[in-house]
Amino acid sequence: SAPCATMLLSLALLMSLSAPPLVWRLPADVAPPQIDGSMSDAVWDRHPDRRRYPFVQVRPDYGQPSTQDTEYAIAYDDRNVYVIIRMYDADPTGIPREITPRDQFSNGSDWVAIAIDTYGRMQNAYGFFVSAAGTQADKLFYGSGNEDDAWNAVWESAVGFDAAAWTVEMRIPLAAIRFPATNEQPWRVLLYRVDRRRAEESFQIPFDATQSGIVSQMQPVVGVSGVQPPLRLELYPYASLGGTRTEGGSASGNWSLGTDLRYGINEAFTLDMTLIPDLSHVKSDEQVLNLSVFDVRFDENRPFFTEGTELFDQYNLFYSRRIGEAYRGDEPPPLFNAFKVTGRHAGGTGLGVLNAVTQATDSGDPWMNYNILTVDQVFGQRNSVGILNTNVWRGQGERNANVSLLRTELYDRTNTWRMEMAGIVSRVTGNGAAGEGFRGRFELGNVRGDLRATYQADLVTTDYSVRDFGFQRSTNYLEQEVRIMSQDLEGRGPFQSSEACINSEWEHRLVPFGYAQFETELGFSGRFRNNASMSAWLWSQPFGSNDYFDARQPGAVIARPLIVFAGVGFSSDNRKALSLRLDGNLGRVPDWGQTITNGGGTLNLRLNDRVSGYYALNASQNLRQRGGFSGNLAGTDVLIGRRDVRSLTHRAGFRVTPEVRSSLDVSLYRIRTQVDYDRYFVLGTDRTLTPTATVPTADPSRVFRYLALDANWQVQFAPGSFFSVTGKLLRETDPETANISARVIWYWSAR
Repeated sequence: SAPCATMLLSLALLMSLSAPPLVWRLPADVAPPQIDGSMSDAVWDRHPDRRRYPFVQVRPDYGQPSTQDTEYAIAYDDRNVYVIIRMYDADPTGIPREITPRDQFSNGSDWVAIAIDTYGRMQNAYGFFVSAAGTQADKLFYGSGNEDDAWNAVWESAVGFDAAAWTVEMRIPLAAIRFPATNEQPWRVLLYRVDRRRAEESFQIPFDATQSGIVSQMQPVVGVSGVQPPLRLELYPYASLGGTRTEGGSASGNWSLGTDLRYGINEAFTLDMTLIPDLSHVKSDEQVLNLSVFDVRFDENRPFFTEGTELFDQYNLFYSRRIGEAYRGDEPPPLFNAFKVTGRHAGGTGLGVLNAVTQATDSGDPWMNYNILTVDQVFGQRNSVGILNTNVWRGQGERNANVSLLRTELYDRTNTWRMEMAGIVSRVTGNGAAGEGFRGRFELGNVRGDLRATYQADLVTTDYSVRDFGFQRSTNYLEQEVRIMSQDLEGRGPFQSSEACINSEWEHRLVPFGYAQFETELGFSGRFRNNASMSAWLWSQPFGSNDYFDARQPGAVIARPLIVFAGVGFSSDNRKALSLRLDGNLGRVPDWGQTITNGGGTLNLRLNDRVSGYYALNASQNLRQRGGFSGNLAGTDVLIGRRDVRSLTHRAGFRVTPEVRSSLDVSLYRIRTQVDYDRYFVLGTDRTLTPTATVPTADPSRVFRYLALDANWQVQFAPGSFFSVTGKLLRETDPETANISARVIWYWSAR
């Protein structure tokens, strides 16, 4: 009953909050625990602060005690932190335990985690996760609410089962984390449990899910003192051997030796360096046919540029795929070396430096240097002010670029309201390019509570350019946006939780000043009580838009009429062995008779705890679309085509994981896009499209095909050390290629 639940919750709160948890320092007569997943060691028998109670749910019954107890204790010595977490269960034999590779979270397994904020400043925290199958995962949490899944540490864990519970035991080396060189440590922790069968997610303390991020809500601990930051030095030397066969039968072999290095400069800052990196194991890109004037943004799959780069990821000024992008040649320049220094001092000063060098190529690219520097200062709980500078140097007389940022982020005392302001100046010189540009940004909103509202303004001048190191789609605009979101975490009707939003955006051209577009969107999403979920949305540009880009000629503007889109989505319970996700949307441009449809689904199948697979299909078509520059005519007129665009995309894959240290992953990506032009129009100075019998010299209709097959087998033969074999097949490309490579990475630490 509700009164009983309230009483249980009160007892849980009394036990968890009456005093901060004690992190117990091991006495001289107590040996460190054997990491075997049991509580039989003396350290746990004698620990003075073992706590057992129901954690507090965030899902499905927000704010209520979990149905199962959890027990935990934390200890440490001069070298390690030791954690024991025991998850009681009414039926431990039924606990799901799907085996997955490291860092791969599974919906088919229970999980438990501990996050540690070693500086106590609500800015960063280290997260260590273990599944019921024994899979490890780790990540960094940031005060902004962002997470870094690419961060990796070398630590130990073990899982044990008995008639009452499953237990996780961890040994986390102090050398794997950064903490201040002070006698009394200001650590804070948060424990998190996922119970898949009951669809429960819970924390050891009440958690405000209306507030973004976890770092500001962690629980202080006591007892950590007298530890000194150890020497942090790690090497990851590697050797690889591979071969490539290209279309036509030519084959080549290659080998490579290199290393990654991680060195703790002091207790706060870390140097990461890669020398002659091996990229043969990086997953293939999912190429698409780009019919727009804007760049396509691809994911970064190189580990060095995904781990620990949150300090650089500001306002799209850092797009790491630019490193290794061809400048004027037709082949990507190889990465020679790269290093980064990151960290945050106990006083709240954060520093980040990244430098990368690419080699000259036979096709004409020079040696190129990419550099980024950022410094910020945290004051109060979450307030900060910072600067950032990026620089791309290609040599005297070549195109060189520099960008500088000044920004501040301010919160009120309750962390409810947030204000952000930023100013960015860009400068490009050399090789016929010259120009300085500016971008200003302002944002104000409440970031806590069931009802949130945010206003954002963004101004970008004509000559603003960050494309050399960042990502940018357009310039010369003033954009204003209002976002309102309401969420219900306690649930009503068929939903255990739901969220509704309305977003509106105005955009104007700056020079000459003029209307660009107004768009508005209504959205709703909800999770049903059976753990299925749905979403629905409606989007429109009710007053049409002025397209300043598609005509690809200065001053040429296409006036586009009203457009309306509607979409729905449904996901079944992803805890099941067989789960399905379906999405579909329909759009109309009535004045042009244009119809846009897009639909697809993903089928996920877990055959057992070791074998799983998926298949995804997406079909889209855009019929009678007026767009696509087709040529220049006399004067200022532009030829625009009407086209049908049809695309079919397949994604499939399977994974075999005999045990947590060995896995085989295979993935397939296949896309076919067909573009057919049937009519042409003249774009006049009045921005309207007039039918014409004129046709371009070459028919722009085309068919694009691309297939990428990736396979990777990996074995962890020692902590942090791996042997892997990777195969890639790229078809319907120019040229078609097949590649296979083997790589071994050793891990060495000065601990």
